[in-house]
Amino acid sequence: MSAINFITTTQPSTSVTGRKFTAPQTFTVAQPQPTTNTSSVTISSDAMRRANYEQTMAELSNGYNQVRAQTISDPSSPIWAAYAENVAHADLTDGMGGGGLLDLSGTLPGGDGVLRYSSGEPVTAESKAYFTQQATHYRQESIQLYDSEVAKKTPPGEILHKLFDLQGQQPERFRSMMMWPSTADYTSSK
Repeated sequence: MSAINFITTTQPSTSVTGRKFTAPQTFTVAQPQPTTNTSSVTISSDAMRRANYEQTMAELSNGYNQVRAQTISDPSSPIWAAYAENVAHADLTDGMGGGGLLDLSGTLPGGDGVLRYSSGEPVTAESKAYFTQQATHYRQESIQLYDSEVAKKTPPGEILHKLFDLQGQQPERFRSMMMWPSTADYTSSK
């Protein structure tokens, strides 16, 4: 039988440079570990991929909740202003081979040769077209929301909450490609 150990690594730095915001990123890799039991269970690559995806989504939901708690304590911080502007104006389709977060493990030696989104969905002409359409629609909505809230002089932390809510309300398939939690997975805004 195999146990799965999740190894987590966190990139420690948080910085805002120009229009780029880099938040701490946590990467989790599931690694099968033998136990003392003499029987064994083989975990398929699809099951392993799904376990990694679920673990990452749980960590992302936790991260969203931490950012929300921080923005509540200081909603007018310049850090939130830069972060909200970056989230609203991000071009999700630049340089990502069809967009979304990609799982390259299938393309490595010993893999099945299939490039996938982190959700496990294969990258195909149809999925790229869907992603591009959804990303374009989301970007238009996020810029409109951002501009409207800035005009109302909404504190940047509250704008960020609204942008997270917008992300969490996107279609499930697109959210999975982007690794965005559903609004049900984190504390809603005020």
